[in-house]
Amino acid sequence: MKTVEVVAVTCRRLAEHAEAVARTVAALPFPARGHLVERDLWRLADFNRFMVSELPAHVGADFALTVHWDGFGLSKRNWTDEFLEYDWVGAPWPRWISPAHRVGNGGLSLRSRAWMERARSLGNPCGRAEDYWQCAENAAHFAGLRVAPLELAARFAVENPMPELGGWRLEDSWGFHDFTFPGAERHRLRPATSYERWRAVARRANNAVRNMVAK
Repeated sequence: MKTVEVVAVTCRRLAEHAEAVARTVAALPFPARGHLVERDLWRLADFNRFMVSELPAHVGADFALTVHWDGFGLSKRNWTDEFLEYDWVGAPWPRWISPAHRVGNGGLSLRSRAWMERARSLGNPCGRAEDYWQCAENAAHFAGLRVAPLELAARFAVENPMPELGGWRLEDSWGFHDFTFPGAERHRLRPATSYERWRAVARRANNAVRNMVAK
């Protein structure tokens, strides 16, 4: 049986990240270890470098299931072992983010050991978002490894509403990342600040406009 380890890499919001790990472990229909990797990654560039180059050294299972305080698993009934047939599974990206590579969000993602080990040779993403750096900008580097198709990726998790998903609901997915998708707000692990509420509204509006332009 393939093994999965739930991991959050962080230097802040420790209690919320720990809760995200616990909720994700509870949303799996099989036993899994979950833990925090606490590092002084105060700069986003440091986090991105760690996720590309150092993550596999902290995971002892066949797959890493990476979570954040704003992205975690929700429901056992929506899990399928079909996810484990792929080397990277994450929420789909809208066409305006990546027209050619539609799956790659890393906020809540499933990464095989083969993927993580190959990622190490990519080097430092130099401030680029680690998920986009791997799944879009350097997709050719992972030739032979399997990225989940869009519909299966949506069954795994959602982040942004997209025309391709039609009437898709949060309840149709196993998990989520960020609070842009309708219904995600109710899963916040603590009340949102005024800035966080404003940011969520702004992201929804921006996503809607970009989706219209990208049609």
